[in-house]
Amino acid sequence: DFQFGTADFTVDMWMQPQGNVMDPQMLWSQYTGGSSNNNMNMYLYAGKVGVGMQVWGQNWMPRLTSQTTIQVGQWYHIAVVRDQNTIKLFINGVMEAAETVSGAAPSGNFAVSFGSGYSGSGWDSFFKGSVDEIRISKGIARWPSNFTVPTQEYKRDAYTTRLFHFINPEVDHAMDPEVSRIIFARPLHDALNDRFK
Repeated sequence: DFQFGTADFTVDMWMQPQGNVMDPQMLWSQYTGGSSNNNMNMYLYAGKVGVGMQVWGQNWMPRLTSQTTIQVGQWYHIAVVRDQNTIKLFINGVMEAAETVSGAAPSGNFAVSFGSGYSGSGWDSFFKGSVDEIRISKGIARWPSNFTVPTQEYKRDAYTTRLFHFINPEVDHAMDPEVSRIIFARPLHDALNDRFK
């Protein structure tokens, strides 16, 4: 599910920071560890949203930074989209950065987390806030250009490989067979219920 290969993909979520947005905080991270580290990350740093990816030993290192400055207490829809040979970052439906790539995305036995990062020796860079409606989509660039942000909970379709509503925070999410572990590092709740219902 987290092995994207050369296909299009989309990773998107809602997030609401509740702490100092200047601190480094990870929203989504998948990391293989070791000396040959492949990774994919979405993070908050210096008031901006960033995206970083790396295939060890290859020229596959897109780095994207938002133009929007993130404000504490506001909800934002964040999407990272691979559209053919371009990685795109959208905030609230507006494309803020893009970079050309080629070949396969990072792969490996990932440690996957939402709300924290893995440094190789432990978990850190905890997100100070809430996230909701995390969706992993494989084989589709859901938004190749600017779009109107969703106004209700997602429904699964043929491209959805992971979808977390967080309506019931006590539910244990199954271990993904492609990764060593999935960590949900922050108290997570139903943002769309809060905003739209």
